[in-house]
Formats: sequence, C-alpha cells, structure tokens
Amino acid sequence: MKSIASLFSALILGVLLGRMAFHESSKTIRDTELNIQDAEESSAITEWQASPPVLASESSWNNIYSTMTLIDQSDAQGLASIAVALTEQTEAPIAKTALEMTVRRWAELDRDGALEFAKSHLQATEESPPLSAILRIWTSEDSQAAWMYATESGTDSRLKKKMQQTIISQLAITDPLHALHLMSHSELPSVMLMVPSSPI
Repeated sequence: MKSIASLFSALILGVLLGRMAFHESSKTIRDTELNIQDAEESSAITEWQASPPVLASESSWNNIYSTMTLIDQSDAQGLASIAVALTEQTEAPIAKTALEMTVRRWAELDRDGALEFAKSHLQATEESPPLSAILRIWTSEDSQAAWMYATESGTDSRLKKKMQQTIISQLAITDPLHALHLMSHSELPSVMLMVPSSPI
C-alpha cells in the first residue's frame, strides 16, 4: 500500500515538475519571440529612417502601406522619428495625412511629446493639422485638461488663441453650452464661434 502511495506521489510530482518545465520553456520561447519582434520593429524603423519612402510618387501604395503599418506598430520614440522624417515630405497631401496620423498615434502613447512636436511644427510651417488633431481628441476625452493646457501652457498669444478656437469649435459640436462658457473666458472675439475652425 505504501509503495502504491509513493509511486502515486512520485507520479504527481513528476507531472507537476514536467508542467513547470513546460511552462518555463514556453515563457522563454514567448520572451524570445517578443525580443525578435522588438528587434524587427526597431530595425524597420531604422531602415525607414535611413531611406523614408517618397509618399508622393505615383507608385507609392506599397510605401503608404509600409508607412501606415510602421505607424501602427511603433512606440513613442519610433513615432517621433517617423514624424520628423515626414516633415520633409509635407508638400504631398498623403505625407501630410501620414504626419497627422503619426502624431495622433504618438499622442495616444505620449501626449506631451506629441504636443511639443506639433507646436514646433506649427512655428516652422504656420499651420499644424497634427496639433489641431491632438487638441480635438483631447477635448473629446477631457475638455477641462485640454482647455487648461491651451490657456496655461506659456505659449505665445497667437498659438493660445488658435488652440482655444480649436477646443471651442470641437466642444460646440458635443456641448454647446460649455463651448459658450469657455468662449466667454477666452481671448477670442465672440464672432469666432460662428466661424468654422481652420486647422491650426
């Protein structure tokens, strides 16, 4: 009887040890696969940066697809690199769209970094659809935080007014009373609420 109990205990112990070893090897394989995937993504970003595809060319569908895939798979640092590379191609409408998508995705991961980039892009180009896009999304999620940023970020008055106009015009769609309240506390003339907001 004791030998059967010992044999049964040894069998259970063997099964448990086998399961633990299998779980540990599965975890190691999974970690290795993730490390390979990270290395491939990093390599893809580095390769893309070294020779960004020209998104304006007529045969650019593959370039557009690879850029959109890269945007979707990149971390905040990778998105920052992609955004910088795309600023050199903004004469093409598709490149402008790709830049806006990049900065939107970047804002999901690192809003502060994306906002700083979008503001510096505005200073260099006089308009920044990426900044407008970030503010619209942020207003939809947390209008109070977006408004505080727009009014207290220490930016020049021209940029502050454009950011406030973007936030108010977004709020006018979803919460007109709140938009009117903010309008009364802004530096914008009241007629601005009637004018559709152009991209910042």
